[in-house]
Amino acid sequence: MPEEKSPYKGSTWDAFLYFVSGFKQLMNAPRLAIPSLISNALSSAFIWCILTVLILLSLPLVFEMAHVLRDYRDIFSDVYMESFPEIYPDLIERFSAMGPEIVIISAICLILISALYLLFLVLYAYVGGGSIGYLWEGITDGITFKNFLYYGRNCVWRILGIRILLFLLFLIYSIIFFGAVALIISALLPGHSSLYSLVILFLVIFSFILWLFLWFLISLPFFFVETSIVIENRGIMDSIKRSADLVIKNIWQILLFIVLSTVIWLAYSLLVISLEIPLSLFSLGISPLSALIILFFMNPWMDLAKLNFFLNITYNPVKIRDVRLELIGEYLSGSKTFVLSSPSILIDFVRGNLNYILLSTLFAGTGFSIGYLIMNQFSFLSGDITAILVDDWGKGFFGTPYTSLPFIDVFYYFFHNTNVIIALSLSGMFFVLPPLLGVSITAGTIGMVYAVLPLHLATAAVFAHGIFELAALLIATAAGLRFGVHVIRRDPNIDRILDDTLKVGFASLLLIAIAAFTEAFVTPVIMYMMI
Repeated sequence: MPEEKSPYKGSTWDAFLYFVSGFKQLMNAPRLAIPSLISNALSSAFIWCILTVLILLSLPLVFEMAHVLRDYRDIFSDVYMESFPEIYPDLIERFSAMGPEIVIISAICLILISALYLLFLVLYAYVGGGSIGYLWEGITDGITFKNFLYYGRNCVWRILGIRILLFLLFLIYSIIFFGAVALIISALLPGHSSLYSLVILFLVIFSFILWLFLWFLISLPFFFVETSIVIENRGIMDSIKRSADLVIKNIWQILLFIVLSTVIWLAYSLLVISLEIPLSLFSLGISPLSALIILFFMNPWMDLAKLNFFLNITYNPVKIRDVRLELIGEYLSGSKTFVLSSPSILIDFVRGNLNYILLSTLFAGTGFSIGYLIMNQFSFLSGDITAILVDDWGKGFFGTPYTSLPFIDVFYYFFHNTNVIIALSLSGMFFVLPPLLGVSITAGTIGMVYAVLPLHLATAAVFAHGIFELAALLIATAAGLRFGVHVIRRDPNIDRILDDTLKVGFASLLLIAIAAFTEAFVTPVIMYMMI
């Protein structure tokens, strides 16, 4: 732990400099974004686990529902033709008979999802501690992934304890606050004047704003708690006292810092929304690109700014190199070299890791089979679904095969799948399993397409771009498996393993780029010709 300086009080206007410092640090060392990527991979892993639980537990129910609906297949054609038939009483009765089974499956799902949620709360605390430690060592000593693992393991339970404490405090505060509001409203209920409804509405709006403001004040003393736990290795109560002391001595600087953070996020959100709305008119969007910007830039920038804030008011400020304009040229040159070497990186990885590739392929095949099995139970809807899709595919712009703008679609597909590749590559560090679940679910959607569409249409819709996309996903999954195995083994060369994982993940984006171009420009033409 570094030597503490005294007095630890900064200038209010230093708040601006923390964001400048964070920006420079991130530009000089892009690897500082790795904790943000890992946190996102954990979120994806959580979603994949929940989806897997829901899909597997609902299989018996899906088969039974399909059996019932098959007897009433005509109703769907009627609904599609907008004649809206009356619901048959015996159909309702047959679904009602499934009530006990639905209750049992729902209860099991709730128990398993609750257990998963508790597990992932621990993992999020682990990632939180590892992220702070990684960034701190990265800007003061050196960037190494061993620091992430060390601080994650060392601080996980204390950070989890702080988060549980904050949650309980929030829960108690909310119950007391809204209980008091309910008592006040109930006391006003006897009123019958025309002004009464406006008073109640005003009271509800004011109460909500007051509730947010008071919680902001209550949580403010906890501003530096997690940072203090990691950097100063303090206990829970000691870190709360330390954080409260820092907040009191630097209150105006902290308030300005929070205002600046809020303004930056609002400006970014407004920019994204202003672009998203007009693009949505053409069935387009920039949400995948926005997510990548948040992962690679916004999140690490904000984290670095806060870390610089803490270090400046507690220890000596970090020395920061200016961003050289030559860096842009170096990054572009390095990117070009990397793209050219991507095929050899992928080939070498596949040759040296056939066991992981085969395991990934096995799970993808299992996912495809389950997806096909599920939707095949509803094969009686194939005609209606095909009619709907063919109708949509036949409505291109100005007689072209394209139902949207392909030169924008290509970026949408690329950025979306880039998010998936990153999640698959890094989520393996969480007990290895998540990338296998992720690729299984993705392959399952392909199986559903083949189950519900005629073979020639399904192949036309998927094969041209899917062969490149699936290859990239399998390689990224294998890289994630390899990374996870070495994390569990506590490999002393884990930094080299992480470098290899990132190289393979980013190299597979070459296949994703080919798939995106094919999906945007070629697949619509094939579909147009088929229908």
